[in-house]
Amino acid sequence: MKKILGLAMAAALLMSCSDDDKGSSVDMSKLTAGKWYYSSSKTVAAGQELSNEVYDHDCATSKDYVTYTAGVYTDVYHYSDCEADSDVGTYTVSGNTVTTVLDGTTDVATVETLDASTLVLKYQETLNGVTFTTTDTYKSN
Repeated sequence: MKKILGLAMAAALLMSCSDDDKGSSVDMSKLTAGKWYYSSSKTVAAGQELSNEVYDHDCATSKDYVTYTAGVYTDVYHYSDCEADSDVGTYTVSGNTVTTVLDGTTDVATVETLDASTLVLKYQETLNGVTFTTTDTYKSN
C-alpha cells in the first residue's frame, strides 16, 4: 500500500511540474522598461531554417531600437551616416501577446522571453499553406 501511495504522490508531483505553462508568467511590465536594441532574427518554415542572422547596425555609434511606452510603439533606426529616423505606431498587450500597428500594418507577436536584458518575440504567418515562424531577439543594452 505504501508503494502505491508513494507512486501516486510521485506521479502527482511530476504532473504539477509540467512544462505546459511555459511562458505564461512573463512580466509584461518589463516591456516598457526602455529601449530594446535589435540583436538577431531567425525564420523557420516547414521545419527548415531559412535565415538566422545577427542584426547589422548601419551606424557604428548608434544602435537601432524599438520602444513601447503608454500605447505608443516607436521603431528608431540609424543610417550609415548615423542620422536617425523613426516610425511611430501603436501597441496593445493581451496576456503574452503584443500587437503593433505601424503604417496600417498590424503585427501580432507572442512574447517568448522578457526579462531585464532580453526580449524575444515570435511571429507566425501562413502563406500558400506554409507557416513561417520568425523569432526576433532584442537586448536592453
